Parts: sequence; structure tokens; C-alpha cells
Amino acid sequence: MINWNQLTAYELLKEENLADISSKGYLLRHKKSGAHIALVSNDDDNKVFSIAFRTPPSDETGVAHITEHTTLCGSAKYPLKDPFVDLVKGSLNTFLNAITYPDKTVYPLASYNNQDFKNLMDVYLDAVFNPMLLKEPMIFEQEGWHYELEDEEGELTINGVVYNEMKGSYSDPDGILYHEILKALYPDTAYRNDSGGNPRAIPNLTYEDYVAFYKKYYHPSNSYIYLYGDMDIEERLLYLDREYLSKYEMLEMNTAMKLQAPFSKTCELEGDYSVASDDSTDKSTYLSYSWVVADALDKKRLMAIEVLESALISSPGAPVVKALLDAGIGSDVYSDSNNGLRQASISVVAKGAEASEKDRFVSIVREVLEKQVREGINHDALLAAINSREFHFREADFGRFPKGLLYGLSAYDAWTVDEMQPFLFMNQLDIFAELKEEISTGYFEQIVKEQFLDNPHSAILVLKPNPGKSLREEEALQKSLQEYKQTLSREQIREIVEHTKALHEYQETPSDEKYKDCLPMLTRADLREKAMEFKNTEVFEDGIPIVHHEYDSNGIDYVTMLFSVEDLRPEDLSLYRMYLSLLSYMDTEHYDYNTLSNQINIYSGSIAFRPYSYTDSRTGKLMHKLAVKFKTLEENFDKTLELIDEIIYKTDFSDVKHLLELVRQSKSRLQSDLSSSGNSTASTRALSHFSEGYRLMEEMNGIAMYRAIVKMEKQLESDPQSFIDQIRYLHERVFAKDRLMISFTGKQDVFERALPILRKHLALLPDTSEKMTGGKFDFENVKEGFTDASQIQYVCRAGDFKAHGYQFSGYLRMLKMILSYDYLWTNVRVLGGAYGCFANFTREGEGYFVSYRDPNLSKTNTVFEGVPEYLKNFDPDERTMTGYVISTFGAVDTPMGAEAKGTRSMNAYLTGISYEQVQRERSEILHASAENIRALAPLVQSVLDDGYFCVVGNEKKIAEEKDLFTHIEKMCE
Repeated sequence: MINWNQLTAYELLKEENLADISSKGYLLRHKKSGAHIALVSNDDDNKVFSIAFRTPPSDETGVAHITEHTTLCGSAKYPLKDPFVDLVKGSLNTFLNAITYPDKTVYPLASYNNQDFKNLMDVYLDAVFNPMLLKEPMIFEQEGWHYELEDEEGELTINGVVYNEMKGSYSDPDGILYHEILKALYPDTAYRNDSGGNPRAIPNLTYEDYVAFYKKYYHPSNSYIYLYGDMDIEERLLYLDREYLSKYEMLEMNTAMKLQAPFSKTCELEGDYSVASDDSTDKSTYLSYSWVVADALDKKRLMAIEVLESALISSPGAPVVKALLDAGIGSDVYSDSNNGLRQASISVVAKGAEASEKDRFVSIVREVLEKQVREGINHDALLAAINSREFHFREADFGRFPKGLLYGLSAYDAWTVDEMQPFLFMNQLDIFAELKEEISTGYFEQIVKEQFLDNPHSAILVLKPNPGKSLREEEALQKSLQEYKQTLSREQIREIVEHTKALHEYQETPSDEKYKDCLPMLTRADLREKAMEFKNTEVFEDGIPIVHHEYDSNGIDYVTMLFSVEDLRPEDLSLYRMYLSLLSYMDTEHYDYNTLSNQINIYSGSIAFRPYSYTDSRTGKLMHKLAVKFKTLEENFDKTLELIDEIIYKTDFSDVKHLLELVRQSKSRLQSDLSSSGNSTASTRALSHFSEGYRLMEEMNGIAMYRAIVKMEKQLESDPQSFIDQIRYLHERVFAKDRLMISFTGKQDVFERALPILRKHLALLPDTSEKMTGGKFDFENVKEGFTDASQIQYVCRAGDFKAHGYQFSGYLRMLKMILSYDYLWTNVRVLGGAYGCFANFTREGEGYFVSYRDPNLSKTNTVFEGVPEYLKNFDPDERTMTGYVISTFGAVDTPMGAEAKGTRSMNAYLTGISYEQVQRERSEILHASAENIRALAPLVQSVLDDGYFCVVGNEKKIAEEKDLFTHIEKMCE
């Protein structure tokens, strides 16, 4: 029990039973400073802290975003250059970051370790309330923007981490569309301004205006502090008051988001986005129809809108999508919702359309919605959408993200609107029950009528491709910079050169030695020495191995059926990946694909068909599986397997029109992914030229897959039967008992009840299937450049250290952290201005270095080549070395729910990784010395000597540095 008599500095405003998440909520206000505090008390030892400020932007200079970056660049108590990175290098955190939203800025963290949690909390609080940014303009210049001039005769440029990050963001048409929709729907509010910053506007931000923004918004009276988990709440609140909040007086602050007045009629706008200079503009326009639909505090209405979004737009075969695709409007139709805004909005988007189709697009959307109101929305579609959301709410498994973090981030959506409502979205089960009761009442149809059909607060946007736009803008920027330089006196030019040197010296100079011990840090003794055990119990059903992982899964069965497909031919891999994406999205004997989707969501958490591969550590052989992954409540286990049987045995691949729609949708989405995740694109491509595992990824998810989809589309247009025959060839061969093994995660009694149900369904499988012809990959070492309309680059260098006789060890896990947050961070991000940089080394022997949203190319490659020399001279003190050990443990011991624990155990079973091997690597990390890291220099040199190189990015930059490549081509022809 909390002794409120000890907490006289606070006023208790509200207590609330948060039964749905097994918690108790307390809402407080700090009397002296006016700070808002929400406590969510429970037995979750993955503790979460966050502090948020309402930060509505008044322009597009990115001041909120730059402030978010710079608050974590040193503070009064921790006057280090980059305490955020030092925290990453010396913490067991399970989450550590900062996030700029359109209307608020949030600084969240999480940790299992109580002392680590306290340490992190203090660093973050000192960062937001006492930042060095108020005294050191170079922090603003590094993270925001600055003029850069290496010598008096050189070219004047602009650099900065946020500046380059947003150049990458504004290379993404989906991101551009998002911001254009906000501008259209909320023209009289701060939402019209991109809080991240528009690269064209960022250089208009002055240091003085940036400091003024910080002083205006970063005060306890404008703060929202969230604490979640199992902790000594009294001690934390006393600490908060003593160390920070008591030092401030309450201010009257008007930072609430303004409501946008309703429109009297729909607004229509046009915009554009850049494509490569010689790209075709046919079928490349985005059409969107958007509505403002609900207040941020209307919980039931918001959930109802989510349900309608799924039932009408986003689920397979949903009526709006089907009607638009049937009409030939767009290669991909999807929905986009903004539930975290003061006034929520939702959009229907048709990608790959023509501008001339706008009126027909709008007419079809309205006709479909009118029909739904007139004839009634499919009840199963509504139930499926509700059940799916309820399942995931009850499951509360957010992968590597702590659930307390996600609860907190959703809390801010209501809390920063109404200071009494931090817990609004933490109890949801009553809303799910209410909405189920409303299915047959006409409630959902009435919402469609009110919020979509009769709602003039809406916008129609046409976003057109503009060939070479980014190149012209870059040329215009360079011209304006040179013109500006010509207006400067020789002395002013000299000052910029000197300031550039001074900034680089500041960036390269380590923090003062006297401050090196100021950051609180754990010791090696605080680390758990023993690795988590694997739980693998093998049983056999009709000769099929079933591996049981006994973890408490809270009534949910997690199952993966793994069918061996090692006999696939390399040339069939892309077709095989497309085949998997068709399963559960085509009609079957008893269901059309929309009804099938509804049945899946009514009876399961998900059913997915995915490729899966691993390398057997005992033989070195790459193994490839078709994974049928599903999760379901125990009572729905039989029905879920019936649906899987329907897909496996009864799928009809004869609908050419729908096949073509799915292929075009895959093409559209992959094209977006390849550009927006250029670091993954470049690294996968570079590694695919020597690694079988990455070659699989490239053939099924990379540039090679995109090339193959283009051919599939043409094949379907000219000779559809040949495509269908190829799909059926695969379908008839991959599902058989002699190919199968099963992974099951759940408690023993649940597993025992599941076995007879499994037995019934497995009996339907044929004993054997015809083998495919197999084959091997051909590899070649090429240095590739792939161009697109990006304003920045993604640079990757890779190699195979096992081919040179080196082996994987725990020390390589440490090296990943050391390089990513020291050498590469300093040289690629801090000095180079890239938004991100990474290194990685795998058990299979692959090593690579890659940058993210990088203004440079050859400079970054040169940085990569300097890694061995850096390692030869690696000589940190014991405190720094201990920090690397701690951060590596934090990366190894990520939070895991039951599903993730089962997956980890199954991976060990398949790869032959023993507990002893994992424990040995863990011990290597725990007891690592600087000498162990220095000894890795030859291994890294071997990776670099292999010379596998790939860059994705700006067409002009790649052309300027063409001598680095053996091959240059457009990424998506």
C-alpha cells in the first residue's frame, strides 16, 4: 500500500482499477510545479518511465524534433557529449529512445533491473530539465543543421543529423502523402506543420528560436510523467520531488492543441513527389479520400472507427478495396488512420493510379459506403474486426517492446488532451463487449453515414509523380548556397571554414576526463551469469516430430508447422514467396477470400504462411522451411486447424483477375519497402553475393524479388495459365508428412489436450510428396549501386569471415555494440551527419557495416575501412569496457513473451545450438577484455577485404562516385 501521508508534495486526483491489465492506476499533480503524474502499479518487473511535453510546432523548421535530439546531448549533472549513447553502452535497458509526435515529444525508457531503471530515469530527467543545449550551440548545429565549408575555395553545403534524416523522410512518397493529408484536414492547427521538419525549412531555424522553443515547452507544468510496473512508488515520487520538481514554480501554460473547426465542404488539393529523372509516371499517382472522424476522448467511437476501417477497407476483400480494384483504380488500395491526434482521421488511399481517375475514385468510395449503409455491413466482418482487436489486447505481446511502454504511449493520446484521462485506453474489454452488441443495431451503419457520407470535414488529395524533382531541388539548393557564398566577404567565408573546423574538433574531442565517471552504471557483478534454458521436449505423432516448449502462454496456443522445402530450385524462390503470399488471400472451396479472412480473425489471433530458413551448426547446411504459423485460444484450436486445412487442400488459384491484383499489390508494397528501408535493401543485396541465407532473403524479399514480380505481372497479363500451373506445381508438393515437423508453445496440460486434435488434422496430409529438382546458387563478387529518387544514401560493405578461417564468438556480439555506438556512431553519424549506422556479425560468418539516411558515400566507405586500425588501437579503461559488456547483455537479454521463448527454443533445436555453446558465448561477453576485442581486427579486415559493396540512393551521388561500382542500375525499373 502507498502511504500518501509521506507524499505531501503531491495531490492525489484519482484512483482507478485497471482490471483489464491487472493494474491499479493513480493520477497525481505535483503541487509546487504543476507536473502531471500517472502511476500504473502492478507486478510487471519490466519497469517503464516516460516524460512527455506538449510541443505543438508553429512552423516546419523541425524545432520539436531537433530539441528531442539535443536534450539527450549532455546535461548539468551529466555533462558528457552524448550521454544517450553512453547509456546504451552501459545499460540493461529494454527500451531507450525519444519520439517526436505531431503534437508532443516523449522520452520513454524501460528496464528490468531496479538500479539501472533509477539510473536511466535520473539521466533522462536531468536531460530534459537541465540540458547542455542552452549553453553549447554546437549541439544544435550537429543535430539540427549547420553550414559546412572545408576550405575557402570549396563548396558550401548544409549538414546535420535531423536535416539528413528528414531528407530521407521526404524521399518517401508515403510520408509525403501523410503530411499533405494532415495539412489538408487541419489547416488552422499545428498539425499543418511537420514536427519532424521539412528539409527546405530546417535551415531557417535559428539557435535563438530553438532555445526559446525549449524554454517555452520544457517545464514541469507542461510535463506528463508516467511510471509503470513493480517498483517502490513512494521512493520514486519522493525522489522526483526532491531532485527535480520542487525546484520549479507552477506556470500557467496554454499548450493544448487547438480544435480544427469543421469544414463546410470537402477540400481538394494536389501535390507531388519525386521519382527518378527517367522514371515512367504512368499509374504512379496516389489518390486519397480522408475524413476527420472522432474526438481523441471518445473511446467507443474511436474503436468503432477502427473496426469499420478493418471491415470496409483494410481486410482482404473488404468492399471499398474490392470495388476500387475491380474498377482498375490503383495497384494497391489501403487505409491510413491517425488515432493519436486531437481529432482522429482516416483515409482511403489508392496507390498506382492516374490523376484523371480522381472523380471516379471518389464516386466509387461513396457508392460502396452508401450501399453498406443501405444494405447493412457484413456482421461477420464486424465481429472479425472486434475479435481480432480483443485477442491482441488480451495477449498484450508487443514483441521486443515492453507492454508497459505501449500502454504509456497510448495513454498520452488522451492524457495530453484531458489531464484527468491517462487511463482511458487501459480498460478496453467493456468496449469490445459493447461493440459486439451493436453489430445488429445499425450503430456501425449510422457511423458510416455520419462520419463518412455526410461529413464535409474531409479532403481529397492527388499526389502526382514528378520526375527528377529531388535532383532539381538539390541543384537549386546548391546554386542558392553558392550564390549566398558569393555575397560573403573573404572574412565571413574564413569564419565559416574556421567554424566548420571548430565543430569537427568539438565532435571529435572526447568528453572531459573529469566527467567520465559521472554517469551511473551497473557493474559486471550485477549481470545474470546463466543463460536462459531452452525448453524442447520431442514427441512423435505418426512419425512427425512435435517439439513442445512448455511456457505459460495465458491460454493461447502458439503453433508453427514447418514443411521442408530444401528441394526448391533457386530460380523458383521468388515464385515460391509469391505463392506463400497468396495462401489465405484466395477463394477456397467453401469460402471466398473475404469470408475466409473474417473466419480467421473470428477464430484465431493470426494464420500466416512464411518462408523460414536456418543453418545447421553441426553440418553448415542451409535448411529451408515453409512455416505455417498460427496462434489461437485453446477453445478455438480445432476450428483454426480446420481453416488451415481449407487453405492447404481447398485453395482455388484460378481467379486470374484477383491473382493479378495480389501480384500488383506485392509489387507496390515491396517497391516502397526497398526505398524506405534502404539499409536492409543494401545489406541484404551485398550479403546475398556470398551467403546462401541472405541469397534466400534477396530472392524472396529484396531487389531480385522485385525484378521477379515484374516478370510475374507480365506473365499473368500474357499467359495466366502458365503462372497458375507453376503455383499449383508448388502447392501440390510442399504439404506432406515426410516434410513436416511442428513447434508447440503452451503449458503441458494444454499441449496434451491439443495432441488428439492435431492428430485428427495431420491424418489428412499425404505421407509423401513428389520431390522438386533442387539446385545450388551461383555467386559473384560485384559492387552495386541502385538508384532511386532518394536525397540520401544507404551504404553497405560486407564479407564472409568464416571463409577466412575465423569463428563466431561472444566477442563479436560485443564488437557489434562497440562499433555501432562508438567508432561508427562518431564517424558516420556525428561527423558525417547520417541518421544511423550499424555493424553486425552472424553465427554463419557474415559480417557487414551499413549506414542509414546518409549524405555521404565514399566517405562512409572510407570510415568502414578504418575499423581494423581502430580495433588495433582499442584500449578503453575498465569502466568503459564494463559498459560495453553491460550493453551487450542488454541486447542479448531482450524481453520475451511465451511465443518468443518458444521460438528461441525451437531455433536452438533446429540449428543444433546447445545450451553449453550459448553459455560459453555469454561467459565470453561477461569476462571480455580489451585484448579480446583487439584480436578481432584480422577478422574484420577479412570482411573488408572481401569487398562486397552495395549502395542504395541518390542517382546523382551514385553517378558522381561511379568508380566505386562494377554495376549501376535503377533499383525499381
